[in-house]
Amino acid sequence: MLIQNKVQISKIISGALVLGIIGFSSKANALYLSSETQLKPESQIELAQVNLKDVTKYFISGKQRFRRGDYQGAIADFTKVIEINPKNAQAYYNRGVASRKLKNYQAAIADYTKAIEINPNLAKAYFNRSLARIQLKDYQAAIADSTKAIEINPNLAQAYVNRSLARIYSQDYQGGITDSTKAIEINPNLAKAYLNRSLARIHLQDYQSGITDSTKAIEINPNLAEAYVNRSLAHIHLKDYQAAIANSTKAIEINPNLAVAYINRAVAHRQLKDYQAAIADYTKVASLFNKKGRKIEAQKLLEIINQLKNVQNLEKYQYLS
Repeated sequence: MLIQNKVQISKIISGALVLGIIGFSSKANALYLSSETQLKPESQIELAQVNLKDVTKYFISGKQRFRRGDYQGAIADFTKVIEINPKNAQAYYNRGVASRKLKNYQAAIADYTKAIEINPNLAKAYFNRSLARIQLKDYQAAIADSTKAIEINPNLAQAYVNRSLARIYSQDYQGGITDSTKAIEINPNLAKAYLNRSLARIHLQDYQSGITDSTKAIEINPNLAEAYVNRSLAHIHLKDYQAAIANSTKAIEINPNLAVAYINRAVAHRQLKDYQAAIADYTKVASLFNKKGRKIEAQKLLEIINQLKNVQNLEKYQYLS
């Protein structure tokens, strides 16, 4: 009887740890404990309760640290949860999100994958893994993950947004539009769905629709710098360079380190033959690239800057002569 009780108690403890249940009911204990065998199993229950309290403590601390932007601290807390309960899918998922915030995409993918192994129906793990894979330019794998998330939850608008972006980067612009439109049907206030659709439409040379979608994204989220970038790009193609400059400048005000905003503005300045302003913007981009270790791209920009300086000097000479 004693051995049987121990096995049954172990099963209760194991199940509680996996499910994250806090505490045990007295009725459940009565089912598995006889009066003469309560001492040792109770000590096991007390140990399980201590572990569950620790799980709760580290979960709460991890979430608080994540909200404060302390992603390393959050990772440490969720790692503690995993050490206590290696079958906790949510802990792996949360740690993956924190790793992605730190741009450690491989670590994020490993944690999302582990969460999926434990809980194959965790849709959010698939669509977050797709985001990490987009960052690593593994677009086909990102599409597969987004598709799996949609199979689990057909109303998960964010999964359509992720898949639309992966399709756009794969040059499947029509597929990107289809997915963005579906996301908007599910959630009409999803700014990034309009953002992605605007980019796809610009690639398909539907510049006015690109501007319309960018404008809608800005109405929903006025601080979405990328929407101003898209709108500036559409204006460049329509040769409305002043509008392109205004939109690029707004994007820079929101995010001073957004290289593509400076590039768009430099292109517009160049078209208006404001070479000094174009040189200033290209110089800023070269500096940003150097800081990120993108030395080859920075060098190419320096070559463009020298070319512009030569053009500027040539035009000055022609004017003087």
